[in-house]
Amino acid sequence: MSIILCLIALWLVITACTISSIISQPFSRKQRFFWITLVVVLPIVGILAYLPFSFNKEEIPDIFLMKQKRGKKRSGAGSGSRRG
Repeated sequence: MSIILCLIALWLVITACTISSIISQPFSRKQRFFWITLVVVLPIVGILAYLPFSFNKEEIPDIFLMKQKRGKKRSGAGSGSRRG
C-alpha cells in the first residue's frame, strides 16, 4: 500500500512540475489551456507530447556548444599518447 501511495505522490509531483513548466512558457492563453488539459486528461500522452516544447529555446544552442566542447577535450586528450 505504501508503494502505491509513493507512486501516486511521485506522479502528482511530475504532473505539477509539467503544469508549472507550461505556465512559465510564452504560450498564448489558448495554448496553455490546451497543454494543461492534455496533461490532466491524458497524463502520459500529454507529458510525452509536451516534452519537446518544455526546453527553453534560448538555452538549446548553449547545450549543444557544451557537448561539442566536451567532445573535443575527450578526443584530443588521448590521441597523441597512442602509437600504432
